Amino acid sequence: MIGTAFALAAGCSVVTSYDGFTPEGPPCGKRVPDRPGAGTGGPGGGNLFGALSAVRFLEPPGAPPLGYDLDKLCTCPDRRACKNPKAVDQQCDVPGTGIDNAAGGILNVLFPPQADALLQSSLRHGKKGIMIRVQGWDGSANDSDVSVSVFNIVGLKGDEEGGAPATFDGGADEFIVDDASLLNAMDLGSRYFDTSAYVTNGLLVAALDYDFRLEVPTGDAAAVVFVPLRAARLVGKIERVGTTGLRMSNAQLVGRVPIAEIFAQLAAIGLCQNNPMYPTVKASTCAALDLPAKPANDGKDVGCDALSIAIGITAGPAKIGGHAPSAGAQSPCGDQPVERCQ
Repeated sequence: MIGTAFALAAGCSVVTSYDGFTPEGPPCGKRVPDRPGAGTGGPGGGNLFGALSAVRFLEPPGAPPLGYDLDKLCTCPDRRACKNPKAVDQQCDVPGTGIDNAAGGILNVLFPPQADALLQSSLRHGKKGIMIRVQGWDGSANDSDVSVSVFNIVGLKGDEEGGAPATFDGGADEFIVDDASLLNAMDLGSRYFDTSAYVTNGLLVAALDYDFRLEVPTGDAAAVVFVPLRAARLVGKIERVGTTGLRMSNAQLVGRVPIAEIFAQLAAIGLCQNNPMYPTVKASTCAALDLPAKPANDGKDVGCDALSIAIGITAGPAKIGGHAPSAGAQSPCGDQPVERCQ
């Protein structure tokens, strides 16, 4: 079933959008907003914490598209960002926007509308999710120098004894972060951070590489996979709640997912290279590649080796209640050859 989902979705570019777009010339240019001048508020504040309360891979019909123009090219009529001889169509961006989100359909099929309630419930119970920490924000709408850290979540304090789910309303919820997210467990230093983030017109913008931990339903169980976001951006409205709480609305994570790491994650959901569905999944995924993994190669006629991606998120005030090891992505496939599209 999961293999079929990848096969159906990998060639899709179903997309959706949020705040923070900066039009830069017709007809395309919905880009991450630029860094502002110095902030107008007071000295930088302390730590603010928030946790994911909702994740969206698609928006309802009629909503604006999720995503950003990642390659600064309006593909169709403009050229592609890279060469993909396996592509079966022109791989045009969302018309009039330049938005890149070739992987959006894959995650949507893994968590289809009928599974959305399960997905959101798992966030409230800490089975998956993201903790966000913002440091040094002066509270103004424009602050050119803040720090941002993100952590994968593996539990909710008290929930393991049958406690109530998180409410995300007052900052009392305490989530357990994944040990694998930490560089230093003593001071909860994250391995996913940006010390040069900023706030512009009320929008937080952070640049980071991030492995987003997800539990994907596989029948009666769930498999752990990591969505490897590279050259990624976290963008969304930021609001202080009380003294330490953080709320983000109309936010999203966007970036590039390298093909080599996509193939590595297929094994985690049991789609081995000897599975009869595997050739179809591989062909569809390779045909969907629309970006170079490295932004410096955009538009330089190199081979495509990544999928663009956009994930809509909402975060509410919460706390870090500790850290613990989690079940990592495990492969039931054993040793397999390194997979490539070419």
